[in-house]
Order: sequence, then structure tokens, then C-alpha cells
Amino acid sequence: MWSHRQKNKNQLFADMMVNPFAMADDTSDNPSEEETITRFMLADARYYLNADPIVRSIFGVNGGDFGVYGGNNINGNTITVGEAYSRSYSSTTVNGKTLYRVQITFPINGISSRDTESGWGTLVGTQDGITALEIDVAGCVVNVRL
Repeated sequence: MWSHRQKNKNQLFADMMVNPFAMADDTSDNPSEEETITRFMLADARYYLNADPIVRSIFGVNGGDFGVYGGNNINGNTITVGEAYSRSYSSTTVNGKTLYRVQITFPINGISSRDTESGWGTLVGTQDGITALEIDVAGCVVNVRL
């Protein structure tokens, strides 16, 4: 399992592109490249959502140690990211290097001690990581800090 705190973003995606299945945390025997990239992008999105104080405020999730993948903080508050609802993926190889672009829409749920919120997230990413991430909660659209 990799950690945002152990490797920089460029190295993470370089490692993933060299051997994406070695880093996969999937129960299926042979996930596609698109599935592997989607899983990594959603893990990064969860991290960014939990790291952004505006997003945590919208979901009523207070500070605390939310962990590498945005797990429960010390108060039991959490923001979760669901499976991809829709996904657009394209890739090409230029001079032996695979380049890709992905757009993923996914459900987001926030559970705090006072309430439950839900909404939708949309991310755009490339082989270099997430380039844009926004959430829509009850019509309030927020660009997440990357």
C-alpha cells in the first residue's frame, strides 16, 4: 500500500504506470488499466476532500487526524467516496510513453456527529494526477484545493 506521505505524486504515478497491478488493492484477478487508474484517482480525491477545510466544513466534519485516505478522524467524523458513477477515459502512446485523461463522477457522503450530508464529486486527471476536483452538495459547487 502506498502513502501520500511517503512518495511524491509524480513518483506514485510513475510507479503505477510501470506496474499498476503490483500496487492494486483489488479482489479481482486482473483489473483493467482503467479500473486501476480509477481506483487511484478516487483514493487521491478522498485525500484531497478530507484535507480541504472548506469541504470538511460543508460536510460538518471537524478537524482531527483523518489519515492517509481520509478515514475516520478522532471524533468519528468521516467523508467517504463511493464507486465511480460515470467515467470517461482515453489514452494514447507518444514516443513510448502512455498519456491518459480521465473524468470521473462519484458520490460523496459525509457523516458527522450532528448530521449526514451527501453530494457528487467530479474529478479530471491525467497521468500526472488529479488536475481538477469539484463537489456539488445541495447545489453548492466548490472547487477543491489540490
